This record gives sequence, C-alpha cells and structure tokens, in this order.
Amino acid sequence: MKKLIPVFLLMVCVLIVSCASTPSSKTNFDIQIEYESDNPAVTIQIVPNWIKNLVFKEGAFSDFTCVFTNNTEKTVQVVWAESSVNYNGSSYVPLLEGQKYEDAQNPMPPAAIPKEGTISKKVMSSNQFQTTNTGWRLSPSESPVVNLLFMIKSDAGEEYITASVKTIIAGE
Repeated sequence: MKKLIPVFLLMVCVLIVSCASTPSSKTNFDIQIEYESDNPAVTIQIVPNWIKNLVFKEGAFSDFTCVFTNNTEKTVQVVWAESSVNYNGSSYVPLLEGQKYEDAQNPMPPAAIPKEGTISKKVMSSNQFQTTNTGWRLSPSESPVVNLLFMIKSDAGEEYITASVKTIIAGE
C-alpha cells in the first residue's frame, strides 16, 4: 500500500498541472465589429482565445484568431503598422503568431489578401511578452474588453475595421 502513495501523489500533481490553465466553458463574448463603409473591402471574423486558470479562478485573453475575407476583385492589404490592439487605456502594436519576440514592438509588413481570398492570423498584443531570467513568456492580457483596430488598404483607398471584444463570464 505504501508503494501506491507516491503513484497517487504523482497522479494528483499531473491532474492539477494539466487543469491549471484551460478554456472556460462559462465564458462568452460580445463581439462588435464596425466597418467604415456599407460595402467594406474586407470583412472579418474574430474568435477570442480565453485562458482560465482553474486554481486561481482568473481569466484573460491569450490571443485572437482573425479571419480576413477580401470582398474585392483585387489584392488588398492588412497594414499592421497602422493597426493596434487596445486595452486598459493603452494601445499596442499587433503581434502575430510566428513573429519573433525581439521584434514585438516592430509592426510586421502588410499582409496581402488575394482577390476574393481569405487569410487567418493569430493576433496578440506586443505588450504581452514578458522577459524572465530564463528568456521570455507570453502573459495573457487581463482586461475584460479588448479593442482591435485594423487598417485595410485597397485600390479604393484606406479603411478601418474596429472590433470590440468583451468577456461575459456567467456565474461569477
């Protein structure tokens, strides 16, 4: 019986660690998207990625999966240098999945969307990277509302898409 105690403790530790950071089933989102025109060059779908720590019962946005759809017959661009991630009264450069953390404060070059095509990008805040004594880590943005601003450049000119993502946590 004494031999089973370490195995049991190991199983409990694995269970706690595996459940420490999981998506919350009680979290919903109110996503409001505004376009500057009635016939925008690009439309967007946004899926927030929310992490809820079961041990401390805190939650935060880790990133946003953004799917951009080109509604025109010509290539358009998402201009990251003119786009932003905004929360807690501050504005940050968008950080894209795959971008080096050393370049977090530098916007990526524009992303081209082919005619009638789509692209998908995971967008984070450049402020989410924190340096540690062993390197760096990504910290979720702890704000109940995050506003995303995207600048789209097309043959017709420049237009902005504004998205507001608000968390709605049931039962808390």
